[in-house]
Amino acid sequence: MNNSTSIYNKLKIDILSQKYPAGFHLKEVLLSRIFKTTRIPLREAIIKLEREGLVKIIPNKGAFVIRLSKKEIEELFEVRESLEIKAGILAIDRANKEQILRIQKDLEKREILFKREKTIDYRVPQKDFHLDILKLSKNKILVSIWKSLNNRLSLVRITSAMHNKRFLKTIEEHKEILHNINVRNYSRTEELIKIHIKEAKINLLLHYKINTK
Repeated sequence: MNNSTSIYNKLKIDILSQKYPAGFHLKEVLLSRIFKTTRIPLREAIIKLEREGLVKIIPNKGAFVIRLSKKEIEELFEVRESLEIKAGILAIDRANKEQILRIQKDLEKREILFKREKTIDYRVPQKDFHLDILKLSKNKILVSIWKSLNNRLSLVRITSAMHNKRFLKTIEEHKEILHNINVRNYSRTEELIKIHIKEAKINLLLHYKINTK
């Protein structure tokens, strides 16, 4: 792993974990000191993050963590709802008990961490209930589309979860969604996913309102 890749990975985690919040100025001088590196690999990492939609580079001003508009948030959540409802319905038909049980055990482990307010597990992109459900659909194209949006989806989802400690409630919502997939309740699964996503969007918009006053 070269220096640029290492910086990119660390910066991405820091952005998704809210260490560098929306609108944060990624100053090259400061980051060069933090990463003990020259500006060239740092710039390469920032350019890659810009391509992924997590950073915006403004000429003569610098690089900033992306701040999504209300319209962009609305559009992301509309796409997310469509993809996740479809995945949930397909999962009812295609997932086996062993796969569902594995996700259930992961949720139980996370619940323990959340109640202790050790939320680092939530902030790691690989630990993702929603991606697990997408995979249960056994539809590679559906998963691919979702992954193509994953950077921005992760940014809004984690921001929402951290605001007002919503992560303590999300675990209960996740468990209920999984239960209804397991008992093959199509209508309730769709309803719960809609409610879950709506609540996340409301919480996120509240976060942005508070932090942009």
